[in-house]
Amino acid sequence: EQGFTVQGDGYNGQFEQPIFGAITISGMNLLADWNRREADGSSLHMQTYFDETTRNDPLEFQDRMKIFDFEFQREIPLASSDLQWGGGYRFAHDATANGLLTAFIPAVMDLNWENLFAQDEIRLKPDLKLTLGLRLDRNVYTGTEALPDIRIAWKPSDDQLLWSALSRAVREPSRIDKDFFFPGNPPYAITGGPEFVSEVSDVLEVGYRVEPTKVASFSITAFYQYYENLRSGEPQPDGSFQVENGTAGRVAGIETWTDLQLTDRWRVSAGLTELRQHFWTRRGYHDPDGSVDLGNDPDHQWSLRSTFKVTSTLDFNVTTRSIGELPDPAIPAYTALDASLDWRPNATVDLSVFLQNICGSGHVEYAPSVFDPTSDFDRSASVRLLLRW
Repeated sequence: EQGFTVQGDGYNGQFEQPIFGAITISGMNLLADWNRREADGSSLHMQTYFDETTRNDPLEFQDRMKIFDFEFQREIPLASSDLQWGGGYRFAHDATANGLLTAFIPAVMDLNWENLFAQDEIRLKPDLKLTLGLRLDRNVYTGTEALPDIRIAWKPSDDQLLWSALSRAVREPSRIDKDFFFPGNPPYAITGGPEFVSEVSDVLEVGYRVEPTKVASFSITAFYQYYENLRSGEPQPDGSFQVENGTAGRVAGIETWTDLQLTDRWRVSAGLTELRQHFWTRRGYHDPDGSVDLGNDPDHQWSLRSTFKVTSTLDFNVTTRSIGELPDPAIPAYTALDASLDWRPNATVDLSVFLQNICGSGHVEYAPSVFDPTSDFDRSASVRLLLRW
């Protein structure tokens, strides 16, 4: 049993910049996907992708990026486990031209990434599974990075699941870390860091899911993340700043979600997130405000969503969301009410009407700047028509 698909997109857009003129972005992408499944349950998946994007920003920089990507994955069912392994390769050709505010040196660069991974889901008992995984990523800047992952899941009954995971995540350096210069011509105020290394996060998660009845479900997840080598700006003797890894931090939080099927036509969902963060400048570094920027997230968020099936082809949705205040720069907390009407008369037509911020005169979600002087989200209405064939 096998399948092959190809899809592509082309785009050309213009975004008005209030002071320095429009930004234009254009490009195309093409993706091919092939899958094969054997009678014994094993499978092979291969995918290749090409993307070309051109960005013309008179203020910052001009860029033309070509990306080719290939990846494959093999799945093999064994007697007491399910083994997955695979790998991938990505090549990018990046050609830039300096703008008034930004330069990348060297202006033209070829980038390569390779990866290999393996994961085995081991059935220790009928109700207990252990998953061991390892991914090796190789990049042009820091060489090979290891990303291990350990997960265990226990299902004490058909309607309960208790799980935990310990993993390592890595953000490898990019050109914005190594090759970036501000402004576009010397003398530079900010420069990329030749010694910049990968940012690392060690993550511990514990979760519980339960479906006490056929119409109700509940989940809760607690997480703790420790960050090392986070991006910072280090003062230099000439008064400039250089990108370095001078920040560390920890993040802890809880996420909960509840889903209720009140009637055959009416479903209600609610979610809550509590987040606590602490970032600091590592010993030996002197970033004046990098740790403050990293911690600018709300402590509290909640949402409530109602979905009512008016008819077999018409849905009415209402969502209330509340976001806590941001500390620095200070942004007030806000609560917003949105609604939508979705009509799907057949498999070809999808017509939706959206209403946002129905009950308020508007709210601010981020700090405005000289490049984006308006950041108010006011009442708005929009219509979307999607045709499939």
